[in-house]
Amino acid sequence: MVKFVKMVDVNEGVRRPHSWRDEFDHLYKKLPPIFRRKAVFVDIETTGVQVERHQIIDIAVVGPDEKDEWQSKMHVSDTALALASEGAIKVTGFKKSEWVGAPKITEVLTSFMQRVRGHVLIGHNIMFDIGFIRRALGQVGIPADFLPPPCVDTYMLAKQTLTHFGLKKFALDACNEFLGLPREGDHRALGGALACKRLYETLTNPEDLLKRVKK
Repeated sequence: MVKFVKMVDVNEGVRRPHSWRDEFDHLYKKLPPIFRRKAVFVDIETTGVQVERHQIIDIAVVGPDEKDEWQSKMHVSDTALALASEGAIKVTGFKKSEWVGAPKITEVLTSFMQRVRGHVLIGHNIMFDIGFIRRALGQVGIPADFLPPPCVDTYMLAKQTLTHFGLKKFALDACNEFLGLPREGDHRALGGALACKRLYETLTNPEDLLKRVKK
């Protein structure tokens, strides 16, 4: 069973710290030990937002090393295209011609599982990704229980951290723009995973975070 980390309320029952340094010390002492484990960053692109109706078209995994990147398009059937959301297709820039010869779902998910097994999964709004991945695994007969627990949601981490500095919207691009980090760019899975990694590394580095929010 996949376990999701419940992000802690850093202000619960505690007086708000008086300095930035105290603020960060208070936050990071509260974070669970998961943040010290080896992690991989995951992102997907889909034909829409409804798990039961839409499907993954692009998936990526980024490891802790710079060159540890994997991305794969996924075969999209005519039926899936017929059910696709026009908005999602426009956002992803999907072109059927670019997906000709894309690997089948089983092949892609087998490679995906080999790369994430035994690691912490980190993603922005990770439950969205996991929902689609679990369904796709079930469609091809790969047990969803193989997904490695636990998972970390950078959306929740950003919300708990950046709220202190006045940010009110926590979409991936909004967070990275606020921090002066490169944005996702085109809506492809690899760009999203890399952007998520940059955000996570900044949010868990108090010194870097302070420099960025004070600019």
